Amino acid sequence: NYMARESSQESERYVYSSLVMYYQKSNGGGNYKYYMGYVKAGFDYDFDDKNSMTVFVNYNGYKNNSDYSTLSSVVNKENVFQYSYNSKNEGDGDNTNLSLYGYYKRKFAEKGHELALDIMYTSFGNPTGSKLNLDYSTHPTTPQLQNSNTDITAKTLVIKADYALPIGKNKLEAGGSFSYRNRDNEY
Repeated sequence: NYMARESSQESERYVYSSLVMYYQKSNGGGNYKYYMGYVKAGFDYDFDDKNSMTVFVNYNGYKNNSDYSTLSSVVNKENVFQYSYNSKNEGDGDNTNLSLYGYYKRKFAEKGHELALDIMYTSFGNPTGSKLNLDYSTHPTTPQLQNSNTDITAKTLVIKADYALPIGKNKLEAGGSFSYRNRDNEY
C-alpha cells in the first residue's frame, strides 16, 4: 500500500493578555508519504500417520517520511511587526515485524504417547527520526535545532517441548520451556 498527501494550513491567533505579542499569523504546508506491506504464508504437512508439522511466517512493515514548514509573523497591539519565525520539520520512520512459528508433533505406537515441539521467533524494529529547525528573525545567526532519533529493536525466541507417556490408566507428562528476549532502546 502507498499513500501520499500534501497539506496546507493557515492560522491566526490573538493574545489579549500579552504586552508584546498581540496577533500571530501562520501559513505552512507539507508532504507526507507512507508505504505499508503485509505478508503471511504457511503450511501444514503430515510426513506420515505419526509425524506432522506446521510452519508459518508473518511479516508486516511500513515506512513513512514527512516534511512540513510554517512561516509565522507576530505583531503587537499597534500592528507593528515584532518578529517572525520559520519552522521546518522533517521526519521519517520504519517499522518491521517478523514472526516465525514452527510446530512438530510425533505420535508413538501406544495411544497417548506423544512428543510436541513449539518454536516461535519474533523480531521487531522501529527506528524513527525527526529534525526541527526554527529560524527567528530576531536571531538570524543562531537557529534553534532539535534533532531526535529513536531506535528500538526487540527479539524473542521461545522453545517449548511436551512429552506424554501413558502408564496403565495414568499418564506421565513432562515438558520444558526456554525463552530468550532481547530489547534494545536507543534514544
